[in-house]
Amino acid sequence: MSNSGRSSAVGLALVVGLSLLWGINWPMLKIGLAEIPPFTFRALMLGLGGPCLLAIVRAMGTDIRAPRDQWWPLFYASMTMLTAWMIVSSYAIPMVTSGDAAILAYSMPAWSALFGAIILKERFTGRRFAGLAIGLAGVAVLLTRSFAAIGSSLDGALLMSLAAAVWGFGIVLHKSVRWTMPVAAVAGWQVTLAGAAMTIGSLIFERPSFGHVTALGWFSVGFNVLAIAVLGYIMWFRIMELYPATVASVGVLLTPIIGVALGAWWLGESVGWRELVSLALVVGAIALVVFERSPPPRPATVLE
Repeated sequence: MSNSGRSSAVGLALVVGLSLLWGINWPMLKIGLAEIPPFTFRALMLGLGGPCLLAIVRAMGTDIRAPRDQWWPLFYASMTMLTAWMIVSSYAIPMVTSGDAAILAYSMPAWSALFGAIILKERFTGRRFAGLAIGLAGVAVLLTRSFAAIGSSLDGALLMSLAAAVWGFGIVLHKSVRWTMPVAAVAGWQVTLAGAAMTIGSLIFERPSFGHVTALGWFSVGFNVLAIAVLGYIMWFRIMELYPATVASVGVLLTPIIGVALGAWWLGESVGWRELVSLALVVGAIALVVFERSPPPRPATVLE
């Protein structure tokens, strides 16, 4: 297998694995945020996950020191792609179903494509445009199943859409930087910085109390620390290293399909033709962009 073929296979494995983790996490988030306030939940997730991730990376022999000129990019990328996204989405998730939250969150590729074209001057090839359009069509098919429910919780729907826009912008900011650190170290520091911001927010706005948290609520926290903040973010940062912003964003469109399916199984909701059509469209979109031949690289735009 050629280097290009191996890279595509690794990228596809990462996309599918991360989509599974993130898809499983939508029902888990619904459970955790029902028992623990948003800032506090995210502070636990990131505040524990970031240092744990850095410790694992260091124990594996990777240099985790951040050069002086990388601290500012680490900060602003973390505050948008992680912190702002998580704050807004955490307040939105309790207002809508876990499946609808996942669907609305994955309007993100449209935003990353727009910001990527403006900021990074990314080549918006016909293949990427087709992948984006087909993938978003798959999400839209799912969305038609619950217009009435979304209409009754419009504030949550609008907040979730805003979170998607912030996430897409943060992805492009991250991609705009010439990182000189190992990808796992970049992930560890960004998660740690976001955890510090969430901890400050928790102490200011929420006065944490945990006496009422059930075993299932703590399981949700533990899953988010280990599976999302540690393993998931290593995978996500690697995907962003392998692919342009638009391709990385379209790749994880499989997540809302998994989130809806698991929510249906967990909550006893039915799965019908919409879910099957949506799955086919999203898988097709992923195949289009993940296996596209890479165009000649362009110099990165560095926002420092």
